[in-house]
Amino acid sequence: MLKLALIMKLLESFVSSELSLVLGVDGSGKTTFMRAASDLNSATVLEPTANQKAKEFKQTFFDHPITPELVDRREQLFTELNRDFDVKVNDALESTHVLTSGSLLVTRLSHFAMREVISIPQSISVTGIVDEWLTTNTRIPERVVYLHAPTKTIRERLLAREMTGDTRERPFGYNSPFFLDRYNKVLGSAFSYLYDINPGCVSIYDTSLMPTAEITDDFLAKRIDSDVS
Repeated sequence: MLKLALIMKLLESFVSSELSLVLGVDGSGKTTFMRAASDLNSATVLEPTANQKAKEFKQTFFDHPITPELVDRREQLFTELNRDFDVKVNDALESTHVLTSGSLLVTRLSHFAMREVISIPQSISVTGIVDEWLTTNTRIPERVVYLHAPTKTIRERLLAREMTGDTRERPFGYNSPFFLDRYNKVLGSAFSYLYDINPGCVSIYDTSLMPTAEITDDFLAKRIDSDVS
């Protein structure tokens, strides 16, 4: 009974302005995890893909091949959207804990992966992108969560979405298994680098092996441990 009371007390004492960034490719389980975690700690979930301009872009170009022109156009749009999204996140952080899958880091890494797929030379590395983000971003998340799964599992999840009638989930362009596998490796490299910098603030989960409830429990337990220590 005392243990339960202590846990509840710690959950209630979550820092209202704590920001958690959730990394993962489409189909990795980001939205499912964030919704489950938010239900347990009354957090706000903010996803950049909910933006109307982002939806319209995906609807227009979901069946286009990845080209240098498309990558540049997409990166420019999402960089602009990130500025507005950051304001939204900061406003929410004034009163609540926030879980988000969006940040300039995600935008930079995803387009880095796109350029790798079509063999465009790049003057910056994954670690360089992370360093730049850490030194120039005005708000660094207190926690970073990386969700991943084998490419086969990701493809099966996206296929299930497509079967429900969402044609935007066709395995083409930046929804192709080849790109998602490359992007997953880029995110993994970025996560490993962040882990080397501050292992206590990052968590990694294979969503093909752990159910959402188990991942959420572990995430909250680690958050409680960091409060106690």
